[in-house]
Amino acid sequence: GANMERLVRRQVEQHKPFEGTAVWAIQPTVQSNQVQGLVVHMLPRTLLDEILRASTQAQLRIRALFPATLALEDQLPLLELDADEVALVATDVGGLGSLILIRGDNQLLMARSFSTGWSQDAERFAVDVNRTVLFAGQQLGIGVVGVWLFGQGAQGVQEAVQRQIKLPVEPVPGEIESTVWAATAANRQGNLAPNLVSRDLQVAPQKKVLLRLTTVVTLLLMLMSGIVAFAMNRIVKEEQQEVIKLQALAAQLQINHRELQRLHMDVLAKQRLVEDLGDGRLPAAPAWLLGYLSEALPPDLLLTNLQVRLRNDHWQVRMSGAMQPTTNAQPDLIFSQAINLFSNRLVQGPFQFQITNSAAVLPRSAGGAAPFGDFLRLNTTAAQPAKPSHFEFIGSMQ
Repeated sequence: GANMERLVRRQVEQHKPFEGTAVWAIQPTVQSNQVQGLVVHMLPRTLLDEILRASTQAQLRIRALFPATLALEDQLPLLELDADEVALVATDVGGLGSLILIRGDNQLLMARSFSTGWSQDAERFAVDVNRTVLFAGQQLGIGVVGVWLFGQGAQGVQEAVQRQIKLPVEPVPGEIESTVWAATAANRQGNLAPNLVSRDLQVAPQKKVLLRLTTVVTLLLMLMSGIVAFAMNRIVKEEQQEVIKLQALAAQLQINHRELQRLHMDVLAKQRLVEDLGDGRLPAAPAWLLGYLSEALPPDLLLTNLQVRLRNDHWQVRMSGAMQPTTNAQPDLIFSQAINLFSNRLVQGPFQFQITNSAAVLPRSAGGAAPFGDFLRLNTTAAQPAKPSHFEFIGSMQ
């Protein structure tokens, strides 16, 4: 789990025999005192990077990098050991020494690598092997039954190693093929093999290809989006210009419509006049109203203008006049009383006259109050000369 990974990483940082970052992989061994044993294989990161770079230049992709000790484990069937017997199998890989302690039931007990192989110094190689045998017996309580040498030149160094070790030393039986290391790697594919190429490094080429593909697709999408945006912007501008033209046309049509309505109303009014004239008669209501006004108008008022127009189902009436000349000392009071009397006669008379607007103006000094209703408007500008009092009524009747 995560705790074990942190523990192994800390141990690697403390015990690595080289400078710089280390890459590592673990391999389980036999449990001891209810504790799971582990073999940690480590390698400088710079060396791994060089290997990966060289494989890339050769147009190859490395998916696995296994320690040399795995090839030693594969030699166990050739040793013909009992299940409880322990053997030490050693080899020389490029001038470096590697060995394992393995039990006859194929249980790995220990793995070790050191800086000198038999191709460099056979005597020193034998000393390192002997130290490993002594350490296993004294510290781990493991009794080794024999030492087997595996690899090219094993027979040539057998005697030199035998001189340093009291155990029997023999080369691994059989011929050593040049493809033994590749065959070992091919046979150990899987999650249980201690692979020094991490999962992230294994999928890095696919990620790189996927990143390039994603970049290309993104650029294509951005290009297509730009083309679509440019086209849509052009379409929007054209539509806006069309909308402006249509709005101007609609405004002109509304003006023409209102003009036609006005002309139509004028034609209808003239048509009604022609029809009335053609029938030889005019409506009697205006004449009746004029006759009534001759009775309803107070003697103090003078009617100067009368307009009667037919609007659909009613008559629109507009009348105006002025106050008769008087010698009375209070002409404003006489005028207001006459206006009140006249308006009451109009509203209460037989024509049911409805006053919609009215005005009465008479000369007064500033600050005076109107003695009659809200339809009276006073001229309160003292600096202006007095003008004749006048009035105006606007309303309708049936």
